[in-house]
Amino acid sequence: IAPIGGRDRTLFDGDQLYASGMGVVEAISCGAKLERRWSVAHPHVYSLIKAGNHLLLGTDGVVTAINAQDGTTAWRGTVDGQARG
Repeated sequence: IAPIGGRDRTLFDGDQLYASGMGVVEAISCGAKLERRWSVAHPHVYSLIKAGNHLLLGTDGVVTAINAQDGTTAWRGTVDGQARG
């Protein structure tokens, strides 16, 4: 797995690491060895929150909910300004 450096938002949940930065959001298993579970392209994230089985990503004018298991988009909505949480 490539180095994790360059990520500006990280979140641990058990043995899973969720990270954003450098134009991607990704899930990494942190067991005996690091293993990338999924990676999706996404613009700069100001806020990275886990709620149930979803990650909430706050950006410029948009909040996106993605499935924490596979990285698919579950919902997307617009907001005024930067979505920070």
